[in-house]
Amino acid sequence: MEQITYKEFRNFLDSDVDEAEYFGYSKEDLISLKERLEGLRERFDICESRIEKDREKIKRAYSDISDISYSDYRKTLTFDIGKSSYYLKKDEKKNI
Repeated sequence: MEQITYKEFRNFLDSDVDEAEYFGYSKEDLISLKERLEGLRERFDICESRIEKDREKIKRAYSDISDISYSDYRKTLTFDIGKSSYYLKKDEKKNI
């Protein structure tokens, strides 16, 4: 789907038709919100499983760390220590 303006989006929301009819798409090409959310959950679970072993090693070595999370989208690894959070961000240019 191409990018549309806010005004066009509002017009769609104000209409009485679904996105396939409004934008002229085949209903076979659309996915439901449930399917999209399930896909996002699957990606989240993949990201979590990638760091599970490392997360446990770090938590054993540094007892002050209360949580560790990874964001594939932002390419960040976040450490929660007490009331503070620290993060590492992947540098695509340096590949670190």
